[in-house]
Amino acid sequence: MRKHGVPTIKELLNKILEMLTAHVEKDKQTSEQVRQKQSVISELWQIIRSDKAINAIRLLWSKVPDGWHKNPYVWTGMGCTLVFFVLFAVSWVQWHEYREENRRLRTVADKHHVTTVMLNELYPELAVTVGAYEKLVDVVGVDSTLAIFNRQVKTVREEEKQSKQQK
Repeated sequence: MRKHGVPTIKELLNKILEMLTAHVEKDKQTSEQVRQKQSVISELWQIIRSDKAINAIRLLWSKVPDGWHKNPYVWTGMGCTLVFFVLFAVSWVQWHEYREENRRLRTVADKHHVTTVMLNELYPELAVTVGAYEKLVDVVGVDSTLAIFNRQVKTVREEEKQSKQQK
């Protein structure tokens, strides 16, 4: 059968066996890597030895002279105060960021409202979309929309007066 380019059953079985052995070896390597990571943590814990660490802390604590700083409630109070001030600072910074963002959004909303009024007064039959607003801002500019609006309103009113006078 190999003469026609079709592999034999034996060749197919050998190929499947090779693929399976490669897959099993890959699984073994990944499991060994996981075990190595776990063994590093256990080795580190064995090196530290909790009883020796606790004894070292007690030895250091006994060397501290008697006084307020030996009171655990004082340390708890100082820790809670520190946590409170850190949380306060973080929330204060976030509040100012949100406030600035809201200010920017209000400015954009006001400009959108001005443009909506402008387009509705000039062309009441048009339905104003966000795309129309963006196109107007791109063409006219953000800061000069009010000046352009006033000029266009004046020209439209003058044209309306002229058309009424001609009739």
